[in-house]
Amino acid sequence: MKKRWVLPLAFSLLCLTAAVLAYLYFSGKEYVLRIPQSQIDAKMQEKFPITKSHLLTLENPRLVLQENSDRIHVGLDAVLNITLEGNDERPSGSVDVSGSLRYDPEQGAFYLVSPTIEQASIAGIPEKLIERVNSMISALLSEYYAIHPVYTLNTADLKQAGAKMVLKNVMVLKNVTVENSELVITLGI
Repeated sequence: MKKRWVLPLAFSLLCLTAAVLAYLYFSGKEYVLRIPQSQIDAKMQEKFPITKSHLLTLENPRLVLQENSDRIHVGLDAVLNITLEGNDERPSGSVDVSGSLRYDPEQGAFYLVSPTIEQASIAGIPEKLIERVNSMISALLSEYYAIHPVYTLNTADLKQAGAKMVLKNVMVLKNVTVENSELVITLGI
């Protein structure tokens, strides 16, 4: 009867020891993750098209990774789900945006922050409405990327899963750059 507490105590001490050893092992280390553009493209394709208030649809995302840059560039096709006076066709075109990354250690996910419209070309929009349309696109993208990650650490990859699990609350994003069509992300404590 008196020995029932021995097994739970031993298990607790083992878990505590493992956690301390893991922290000491990972402490001060940096983790460099290389994510090929094709992987990010595939994740982005799964999440589009997106529609805002039935007024605007963004589709066909095209990721552009520029060498030695810390920003992600995304091209999108934009379709306004309205018709303008005297024209039966819906205005459409393309939008190029860029943004930086934010890392959420709790979710092991990377989010595009401060998306900035670099270029927008929507055919069929009167000059007086272009600023309003760009504003609507910018708001939609900010809202969308605030809750939808560009990439989430892959739990099937042992290194990524271990980093996410063990360093859940202490890992920070140190650097992001592009090399050889890969997003190179440095995480550390």
